[in-house]
Amino acid sequence: MTATPLIYETRDIESSRVWRIPALTLSAPGLPPLTVKCAFDATQFAWAGSPRVVKDPPAYVLSAGDWRTLVEKFAPAARRPA
Repeated sequence: MTATPLIYETRDIESSRVWRIPALTLSAPGLPPLTVKCAFDATQFAWAGSPRVVKDPPAYVLSAGDWRTLVEKFAPAARRPA
């Protein structure tokens, strides 16, 4: 299994504020990719480098503990403290 960091970008309609939310696309041979994000405030988390920005929301939402486990196991080099 591999994990690719990305940023989900959305805009608040009322305030026009842009939110950039860390996400991961998980890939495994023979299975369709899954895109996930953290259910809780992930604005304190950031990816190193320049991950791809997407407009489609992640299909799955993870608890903070599950999110952290995935990041630590599959994308530790991509993580950067915010």
